[in-house]
Amino acid sequence: MTQFEFLKKTSQTYSHRLTDILTCGMILLLLVIAEDIMDIGKIKKELIESIEEIFKEGMKSLPEISGALTPLGGVCQFDSHTAIEVAVRLQLKIDRQIIGDDPLMLFVTKEKNRALSIDEIAMNIQKKCEEQGE
Repeated sequence: MTQFEFLKKTSQTYSHRLTDILTCGMILLLLVIAEDIMDIGKIKKELIESIEEIFKEGMKSLPEISGALTPLGGVCQFDSHTAIEVAVRLQLKIDRQIIGDDPLMLFVTKEKNRALSIDEIAMNIQKKCEEQGE
């Protein structure tokens, strides 16, 4: 084998290894980004779990929760204190800054004239996360 053939073979080997490393790195980066994106299903699941946990801890009865349920005003014993507890717990669970100056705003429209459903709350939280670039 000549020196030229040896260098050519060696450079091809390193080129393939470098390509493999770069490809693996790009795939890993995409997996990390995909894992960090807050999808509405995950937010909704964590929101429902937060409500259920708080009611269970307080030994309060809770109806079956669906996306159409309006917690504030639609669930007996879900008051402003419960809403704040849910908001804080949910923020910790999803590790995102979702609470502004008024935690109750997660549960009502901007105009404060109507309580939001679970689905609407989850959509609003997802929008907040997107606005924050998370």
